[in-house]
Amino acid sequence: MKKNLITYILLVFLIAVNGFFLVTYLKDEKNKQPERSEQPTNFIAKELEFEKDQLQQFREITRKHRRAIRELMTENRSLKKQLWNSLADATTQENQTDSITSLIGGIQKQKEQKTFYYFKNVESICTKKQQVKLQEIIKEALMTSAETHERPNFFEHKDE
Repeated sequence: MKKNLITYILLVFLIAVNGFFLVTYLKDEKNKQPERSEQPTNFIAKELEFEKDQLQQFREITRKHRRAIRELMTENRSLKKQLWNSLADATTQENQTDSITSLIGGIQKQKEQKTFYYFKNVESICTKKQQVKLQEIIKEALMTSAETHERPNFFEHKDE
């Protein structure tokens, strides 16, 4: 009987301790809301301290840029789907594959060019001081991306 009593006491103690840690852990998880990364455009606008009219122009430039990039991404997805669907097709010729991959490469080139000109347009609405700051932001993002082998965050095209 004495052995059972010790076992029951130990069992109750372990359940209580586990319950305490579980409640504490869940409580902390509820209070910790994942930080939503700041939208790249909001970051740039905040860092450059745009005036009201600059901010309006910046948003218009960004809206047009995103629309253009979205169209290219849709086209790119379609081509990739076509490419990978041809994998099961025994009659697919190598030149068809080369043609599709060349088109995909052309779309990537257009995306890079549009992103470059997007920043040129942003630069055009900046004051001299803001232009210097924009160059610093871009250089820092590119250096970070070179170290991590990832594309800088502000190059990602997400809908707001």
